[in-house]
Amino acid sequence: MKKFSDYFKDAIAYGESLGLRNGTEERHAGFVVELDEPRTLERDGGSNFYPSFLMAWARTGICVDSLDPFKPEMSVEQQIQLVKMFISAYENYLADKKEPVAADSAE
Repeated sequence: MKKFSDYFKDAIAYGESLGLRNGTEERHAGFVVELDEPRTLERDGGSNFYPSFLMAWARTGICVDSLDPFKPEMSVEQQIQLVKMFISAYENYLADKKEPVAADSAE
């Protein structure tokens, strides 16, 4: 049986080719995938973290954050392609789960 993250392998690979970091943790791969910005930021407590750019949750959908507008990691066209790949992967996941996608449920 496929894990949730298996549906996103091509999208994750494309994101990594654009310089993003695969932030998907294996222990959570059954319900969430994540691409992070390549640079770390500092939390109030002083610890560093990689800000999320694009996440997909098995039960709640896709969350797209913004990149630094002053130091863009990729072009707008590349961002759109990446988001489209995430949408396609999510639709494939839903099709395998036999849940209707938005286009199927519209009347």
